[in-house]
Amino acid sequence: MSIVYTEDRGRVRHVVMNRPEKRNAMNQELLRELGAALLEASADASVECVVLRGEGPVFSAGVDLGELASFAGQPQVLRPFRDVFLRCANLCEEMPKPVVCQIQRTCVGAALEVALGCDLRVTSADAQFGLPEVRFGIIPDVGGCTRLPAVVGLGRAKELIMTARMIDAGEAERIGLVNRVVAPGTEREHAIKLARQIAQKSAMTVRVGKEAFYRQIDMGLGDAYRFASHVMVENMLRRDAGEGIGAFLEKRTPAWEDR
Repeated sequence: MSIVYTEDRGRVRHVVMNRPEKRNAMNQELLRELGAALLEASADASVECVVLRGEGPVFSAGVDLGELASFAGQPQVLRPFRDVFLRCANLCEEMPKPVVCQIQRTCVGAALEVALGCDLRVTSADAQFGLPEVRFGIIPDVGGCTRLPAVVGLGRAKELIMTARMIDAGEAERIGLVNRVVAPGTEREHAIKLARQIAQKSAMTVRVGKEAFYRQIDMGLGDAYRFASHVMVENMLRRDAGEGIGAFLEKRTPAWEDR
């Protein structure tokens, strides 16, 4: 089986890292295939939500340190290696469809940086999180120094990066790093449930909402309010807005059109 494979469950596409014998450590081969799978999911009109997960007992142990060490002192190799990592995280964030990251046991280093590119994170209660890069004389440059502050706040991000300490799922939930903590062994069930809840909504409205979140990040407060108001008016002109309101008032399941 491929080092990354996909499976569709209704309108939800599961993208699965399949290197369990190496704890799903991310090498160039895995990252290239992961990027291709994410790009395909983004372009497939039949897919409304994506679940990113790892095969085996752990989500991912992060970068393949053996491969990384072999690139030391070779900037012509290191830069492309870094770029393919960043591409995977960016694809999760930039695709118009929501991405749910299913995490079990271990999510550290570059694996956490890719998970930060996802919209939502569901984790088992026995999971551990951390950015240990400073222990190896490097920094988390594919999301740790950028997305982490946006998710948990600048002060907490600085502490996690500068100390390289590990945190458990409880603390991760408390600081907003993950959305849901569930019993070990049930993380797939809960990730699927969350993805299906999203896929049952108007796909167009969800896409517009995701775009609005990210486009407002770099705006001033006044511009953000005006942009949100503009998006809301445009969305109200679509059929799904009237259908959603009508279905609520009539106590029926909406029949979404804007897929």
